[in-house]
Amino acid sequence: MDEQKLEIAAQYNKKSRINKITNLSFMMACMIVWLHSTPEGNVSLLLKITRITNSFCSCAVPFFFFISGYLFFINYRPEDAKNKLVTRFRTLLVPYVIWNIIASFCWFLIAWVANYEYVESISRYSSFSEYLYLFLFSGHLSIFWFIRNLIVYTVLSPCFYYLLLNKAYGILIVVITLIASLIIPMSYTNLLYWISIYLFGCLVGIHRKEWIINSSLSNTSKFFVILLWLFCFITSIFTAKNELFTLFRFLSPISLILIYDYFSFTKHFSPCRYLHYSFCIYAMHWIPLYVVQTYHSKHTIFQFDDYIVYYLLPIFYILISLFIGYYLESKTPKLYSLLTGGRVSSNTKW
Repeated sequence: MDEQKLEIAAQYNKKSRINKITNLSFMMACMIVWLHSTPEGNVSLLLKITRITNSFCSCAVPFFFFISGYLFFINYRPEDAKNKLVTRFRTLLVPYVIWNIIASFCWFLIAWVANYEYVESISRYSSFSEYLYLFLFSGHLSIFWFIRNLIVYTVLSPCFYYLLLNKAYGILIVVITLIASLIIPMSYTNLLYWISIYLFGCLVGIHRKEWIINSSLSNTSKFFVILLWLFCFITSIFTAKNELFTLFRFLSPISLILIYDYFSFTKHFSPCRYLHYSFCIYAMHWIPLYVVQTYHSKHTIFQFDDYIVYYLLPIFYILISLFIGYYLESKTPKLYSLLTGGRVSSNTKW
């Protein structure tokens, strides 16, 4: 009987964990849409507002790096390393190549329609092959740099496992990489800039039974983490200190999980089908977004247009992405599986 109760408890905890990640991932995907929706035209009235909201929405990217590392090691065994890598090849590399080809063609088409006068001054790129190269290998143009970084981290993950297997050494390594990102100037898409967050997720995945995913921290510790997170965010806004903003990003995944857990009713909330389309939002939202931004940058008459572009149109981008994801999965499940790396949601209850 005791074993049966333990099994039921384990299944409940697993379901609760999956629901938590699904719900938070959807919210973070929506934040990324708002982050990308900053008007490219006359934004003088929105300058201060977007600085605050965009800075806060920046917590979405570290959350995905953290969760990716966590999920890689949640059920990891060294003998299964090859299978893990093959699975990640399907979920990361295949969609990465396909979506970059789609993105390169769409961006080239948008630039051609706009007479190569796109708002980011990339008119010097006048061929599809140049766009494809930049999307695949340059962080300047591609919004898929996140997946590219994850692919590199995934290849290195078996090495990370042995580095983090000892918890004390693992904490030390995470701290060292965090300090490096604080003192060494790095670009936003740099592999080393995000590695401390990914390693932190790996560390939690390896030692999950003792760590925060199972709410093992005391209430005082949780309050302190959230308070420090908010302090770093507020002070970075007013002082423009990059070091504080980097700390804000590092603390974001844990803080978001703690805040989610605080609202205990969400633990019993099973996500509907649409909440499983986070990857669709990430991969598809930029197409209508860039079309609108291209048009808006050349036809803005009233500054009020900027508020519409920033606050209302992201809802439209999200709905379009959800509709396309739902339609593809319902009508062409094989194509949907290919585009999303095998992600499915049809077995989820409404």
